[in-house]
Amino acid sequence: MAAIPVQTTTEEEANRSVELAIAERGARNTRATWVTLVAVLIVAELIARFLSAGLADPQWNFAQTDRKVAEMRAIANDGGVELLFVGNSAVNSDVISGVIARDTSFEGVYNAALDGSPGVLTNDWTINVAEPLLGPDVVVIGLTSRDLNDGSRSNLRVTDGYLNSPGRASFLGEETAGQKADRFFGELSALVRIRAFLRDPISLITQYRDDIAEERLRGVDDFTREPYANDDILIDRTRERALNDFSVDPDAAPGTQAGAIVDLIEKLRSRGVDVVLVEMPHAGADYISLHTNGQADYDAYEDTLRSIAEKAGVPLIDGTHPEWTTDYFEDFLHLNSAGANTFSAELAVELEKVLGR
Repeated sequence: MAAIPVQTTTEEEANRSVELAIAERGARNTRATWVTLVAVLIVAELIARFLSAGLADPQWNFAQTDRKVAEMRAIANDGGVELLFVGNSAVNSDVISGVIARDTSFEGVYNAALDGSPGVLTNDWTINVAEPLLGPDVVVIGLTSRDLNDGSRSNLRVTDGYLNSPGRASFLGEETAGQKADRFFGELSALVRIRAFLRDPISLITQYRDDIAEERLRGVDDFTREPYANDDILIDRTRERALNDFSVDPDAAPGTQAGAIVDLIEKLRSRGVDVVLVEMPHAGADYISLHTNGQADYDAYEDTLRSIAEKAGVPLIDGTHPEWTTDYFEDFLHLNSAGANTFSAELAVELEKVLGR
């Protein structure tokens, strides 16, 4: 029978020493990993604090929305306004509140339009935020074809961001436990606060620009003509995200973008608020050609818009009259300073006329 080798104490100690060395090396590696991770987080936090120093801290979907809520709260403390504008970036760029106030008899005018706002978002924003804060006598809803497009990817994304924003939940008293926790950690860490911008750096450009039309207020009589230009990025984003799969519900059924406008009109009128619809200007073929089916899609939008106005019994002002040329536009959907001044002055006259003031 073969003898079983017995491990000597020296061999046992040697093996144990190897095991301890391996364990110690692993511990050192783990500590080094944690130290590196903590160092990276500290550096990232410091960078985030540096970057966030010049940025707003949006609680709504866009910093623009936060700013407008703050402005409306301040105006509400002074008694509100008589005339309120809502809509998307076309309303923001084209309607100069100062010109409207100058050329009409309204006491107080405010442009509450939000960039990228389609029908559903405009409905919620107006009914739950803007109208309750400012108590207007008249609400003017400026519309473009993209606002009523049920197939638009950007409409869905922007609306979802707005409806699920902590700012809206807090404003309406509907803040969830998750949103409260996010707000708590956001107050502690700049990295948490700006994480959305780190994921989508382009939003730093789109979210933090001032409203174009209100910048033009300081030059009401300065008819500057910024050059007309449509870059490839703007064209692609509009065609593929805003006007993609173009679909407008001619019946304006509940749950559709058109239906949201019908619902908005009904709710405003039930509160004693007069409503005016405005078809916003565009640069003709350069804009219409971006629709999935070109002119046919735009015709469907106009038919639906006219139908909504007729059934609701509200005025519809056509801002697309043929005198507009690209000399008045910055791009296919936004007027330049000369265009905004001209349009605002003409719109003021039309508002006085249709409202019998």
